[in-house]
Amino acid sequence: MGKHMKYYKNKWNLIPEKIRFLITGMFGVFIGGFIYVIIYKSNPLETHKATTSWILAFLLAILRQHALHYFFTFTEISVPYLNSLYGAIKTYSFNLVWSTVLIHFLNEQVKLDYRISWFITVAISVPLSYILLKKLSFGVNKI
Repeated sequence: MGKHMKYYKNKWNLIPEKIRFLITGMFGVFIGGFIYVIIYKSNPLETHKATTSWILAFLLAILRQHALHYFFTFTEISVPYLNSLYGAIKTYSFNLVWSTVLIHFLNEQVKLDYRISWFITVAISVPLSYILLKKLSFGVNKI
């Protein structure tokens, strides 16, 4: 690693972990939002379009979000990558179930725009993801 990269990594690690989680997560969610819209727009289904698009986008997000948090958020943890990925899959699987129910309800029952229901669902999942990732993926019991 070059001198400049070490400098920036050290600066980044001075930021509190919860703030790094939010910054890294927002970056991933921003990318995920674009992916969700692309999937939604190209989804040929007429019924349950937002729900099925959500599921596919969410499954793609597991690998992206885990990698972002592994390399940029939980930098002090020495859990092997595949072990932490397994914990992340457990966390995100739980989130996928409840968030799919919520997004389906918001779109099909409440009739919210798919982007608004996506935003609400993501906003609720952030604190829950932080707690579960920290415990199940990165092996830290202290929050």
